[in-house]
Amino acid sequence: MWRRAIKSFTRPSDKESVPDIEPILQAAVESPSSYGLQPWKIIVITDPKIKTMLLPLAYNQQQIEECTHLLVFCARKDFDERISDYVGYTGSSKEVAEAMSGMIASQSHPTQWAKHQAYIALGFALAAATERKIASCPMEGFSAEGFSAVLDLPHTLIPTVLLAIGIENTDVPNGPRFRFPRSDLIEYATEAFPSFTSSMPSKSKYRSVTPVRKRREKCE
Repeated sequence: MWRRAIKSFTRPSDKESVPDIEPILQAAVESPSSYGLQPWKIIVITDPKIKTMLLPLAYNQQQIEECTHLLVFCARKDFDERISDYVGYTGSSKEVAEAMSGMIASQSHPTQWAKHQAYIALGFALAAATERKIASCPMEGFSAEGFSAVLDLPHTLIPTVLLAIGIENTDVPNGPRFRFPRSDLIEYATEAFPSFTSSMPSKSKYRSVTPVRKRREKCE
């Protein structure tokens, strides 16, 4: 209930010190990930000059420049190298590595899968910031290509989502906090949908039917 996306940050004063983001970063590190591959990396930015350069690439959203720490969550594309590193760290078997490679190969958009994994880490970082009452703001409105250029990122890293962290500027009103009612967002499934179950073939319906391929072979 306390957490909200802070739109304006203020500089640390004598009463307010720079937030300690180490627990937030550690929460991201400990977040769950498919196969434990963690196909992402966080770039931490504190340099005012770099933040000023990134500002126009994020539609001049002032959080970029005002925050004390800007976390850039990047999805990784170097899947083969990632799997190799995982095997090296864990001593996993060849079969495990092959299973990982097969899982990634089965993805229609592997990079999109990696981005989803980065969002899981973002969620845990947000929760950690909230637990410590540290102001934060997740952000998607920015140019990934522009950020890559300014930060001189390798082509294997794709900026995916941002998390601005800092001290809330209480002189700037945020507006009312809104959430849809639980009944609109959460539904309990108590039974299978009739339209789905009625369309499912029974086990015996096709049991005696000759496969199409074999029927064609007989015709030929």
